[in-house]
Parts: sequence; structure tokens; C-alpha cells
Amino acid sequence: MLLPTRNDRSVVAVFNASEDTVDFVSVFFELHGFRAVGRTWPAREALDLKTVLGFMAKHQPQAIVFDVSFPYESNWQRFLEFRQLGDQCRVPVVLTTTNKNALAECVGSTEALEIVGKPYDLDELLRAVQRALASTPDAQQRQVFPPTS
Repeated sequence: MLLPTRNDRSVVAVFNASEDTVDFVSVFFELHGFRAVGRTWPAREALDLKTVLGFMAKHQPQAIVFDVSFPYESNWQRFLEFRQLGDQCRVPVVLTTTNKNALAECVGSTEALEIVGKPYDLDELLRAVQRALASTPDAQQRQVFPPTS
């Protein structure tokens, strides 16, 4: 099987407060044929808008894995700030969290997001990202790899 060239692969951005998690999840996606880029995300600090916009412009991800950690309310606010930065920050997102129920209470009802709990079921995370990628207008032009069995 021929893999697509690096430029043809879907780009998945991984935002997490843990550098180890960013590295682990990025390697996982690379092994599944994606081009993964990652950035640690300060859980309790305001977003550095210039850094975020520069990262998004440089990498132009088609999907994002965004971790919302404790304290959920303030980190949910970080996510909402991120989504308001501009069109380049409006790509499909898969949220991850250590406490899915607590985040769901904070977030409320939303049909636009998928939440994957930790510890990660990597197959579930892969399928969630594939669904996010398949929902984009240019999905037909990119290879979205099926989950491995």
C-alpha cells in the first residue's frame, strides 16, 4: 500500500497541557498516516493570541484534538476564546478530558463537538478524528485513513 505524500496527508493538531501527551498522541496519528503537529496548551493561562494564530497559519490543520483539563470552567473558556480567534480556528475539534461527565456539565448540550474521555481508547480517538476530517468540505481531496483492526 502506498501512503500519500506528506503534503496529501490530513493535518491533525494536538493541543494539551502535557508535553508527553502531545508527543504520544502525535506519534499515534503519524503511525496512522496523518501529519500530526502539537503544542502544549497552558491550562490555567490566557491564550497568547499571536502564538495561536501563528501556529494555526503555519500548520493549517484540518482537525484538532483539544484537551480540556481541570479546572474545566476556565479551560472551557480557553477553548471558547480559541474558537473566536478567526476562521482558521474553526476547523472540526475533538475534545478530550479526564472527566467526561464534569466537562459535559460545564459545556452543556452541543452537537458540534465530540468528547473523548481519558485514559484514551486510541481506536475511539482515531475514529473521532476521522469523523471530524470527513465532515470538512475538502475531505474528498485528502486521504482519511480507516481505523486499523
